[in-house]
Amino acid sequence: MRIEIDVLGKPDAAVGFDGVAVNPGYFGCGYRQSAGNIGDFVSYGFHVPNGAGQQFLLDICHARDHNRGIYAIFADNKEATSRIDGYGPALMPNQIDTVDLGFLADGEHTIEIQMVGKNTDADGQYGQISSHLVIRSA
Repeated sequence: MRIEIDVLGKPDAAVGFDGVAVNPGYFGCGYRQSAGNIGDFVSYGFHVPNGAGQQFLLDICHARDHNRGIYAIFADNKEATSRIDGYGPALMPNQIDTVDLGFLADGEHTIEIQMVGKNTDADGQYGQISSHLVIRSA
């Protein structure tokens, strides 16, 4: 069963991330989440329908730049096997990275995105999720 869940909107919890409503055309639409410190995080709850438990992926749209940090992604407090490095030599909006969330059973779940560090070439650990988060079946 193919399933997609768009979870970007007002988060369920956030520390250091500042949700800002974004107009269409500015790196997407919805709520942009920005962070500047290691340990800042934002989390969203979502529901996997009955009978839809399976392997899920997260598509995250963000902007790369010289001052961007590294995000760790957690599904139900378990860290995904890969992290997202937001570093780029110049501003590159609308970059989409995909992270494997593993098997998620039917029911309620939480996804958390946390700023955990920076690339050695980066001059900061600023982060910005700029248009959407989509959880989809693998």
